[in-house]
Amino acid sequence: MNQNRPIILIHGIKTHAHWQKELANALSEQGIQPKIYDYGRFSVFKFISQRHRNIQITKFYNWYCEQRDRVSNSTSRQRDFRPSVIAHSFGSYIIGYALKKYDDITLGRVILCGSILPKDFDWNNLFAKNQLFEVINDYGVSDNWSKLSNLFVSDAGSSGHSGFSISSPLVRNRRFEYFTHSNYFLPGHYTQWIEILNEPLVEFRTIRSSSLPIDKNWKDIRPYTHEIDEIVYKGLKGYEESRIPEGMSEQWLTSNPDIYTILVDQADRVHGYLNAMPLISCTFDAMISGTRKDNSVTPSEILTYEDRMEVDIYLMSIAIHPDSRRLAQGPNQSAFHRLLFGLTHRLECLARENQIFVNRLGAVGWTDEGKRLCEIIGMNMYRTDPFNHPTYLLDLRQAKENSRSHRLIKELLEVYLKCR
Repeated sequence: MNQNRPIILIHGIKTHAHWQKELANALSEQGIQPKIYDYGRFSVFKFISQRHRNIQITKFYNWYCEQRDRVSNSTSRQRDFRPSVIAHSFGSYIIGYALKKYDDITLGRVILCGSILPKDFDWNNLFAKNQLFEVINDYGVSDNWSKLSNLFVSDAGSSGHSGFSISSPLVRNRRFEYFTHSNYFLPGHYTQWIEILNEPLVEFRTIRSSSLPIDKNWKDIRPYTHEIDEIVYKGLKGYEESRIPEGMSEQWLTSNPDIYTILVDQADRVHGYLNAMPLISCTFDAMISGTRKDNSVTPSEILTYEDRMEVDIYLMSIAIHPDSRRLAQGPNQSAFHRLLFGLTHRLECLARENQIFVNRLGAVGWTDEGKRLCEIIGMNMYRTDPFNHPTYLLDLRQAKENSRSHRLIKELLEVYLKCR
């Protein structure tokens, strides 16, 4: 990892947290910069008080802003301030709810132990907003304090006793059979955390084709997406016949500038992209029936987003550069999930802000990873195209009854239920 990236250490209640100083020394010996956040001894009485908990969340946010401001007064430099965190017990609560309340908090890795956050804590939304990159949750099966914490605090939970329920490669649950609430603070365990912190940090984020930086336009991005297409799809049956000719994507964007989600790193290098087209119904039906090729879609068949409308979206392509895919395993990895987060988050915004709702999602599975991703989303195989690639369909009007639907899809449907 970047040795200049700080590590914030946050303790729990009813403690002077000697472990913070011991771990800080161990981190310093490895060239890692520790920053101790000490909010003092916090009583059980204050812990059960919502007002006192909120005060601690605000205090942490103010402290975080002070640390960030010391890095630079430049707004662009402030966006690069991404410390990692090691938090115990109530420290996990402070971190989780500070992230939810203040969306300008940005972190690298978050390592939790003895966590008292709920098992179903909404990490997905935080990933979608690019507020953090990964969560490592060390939980102890013998941790009764975490197990019972929600008896005292309604928005606490047992993630430190039985892990988070979220299914995501960005959340690593590490089970320790005999650990109680505070068995993590031994040199042998510190070593594991240091090894995790030294793993390469994949800093992916997504940008929309409709909101590219001022110094970029789609013509700057397109060569990279074309290169990724050539690497991922070239040689597959039907690729030459379906290849997107130069200039066609620019024509599509004149109808809807919001169809592309682009995966970039902190240096704005393109690692992948997702093309999500809202199509008129007859064209959508033809695409998932396998009777039309991707390069036959015309700009007039692509819908422009307008307030209060229902659409069918064809996922024409989800492609990640192979070098980026090696950072994890298959479709169950941060790059694919970051794109999926970016898409569903955008669809949620369209529902909340414009009353735009998606009825159906369709796709064609060209690669093994693409097929698996369609299955992960909760799509069902529908037909095959002329090149024998399977087509997939997910009817969101019926997806609530489908237990296979991805968590992000279920969360999207919950937003739809509130907004309709």
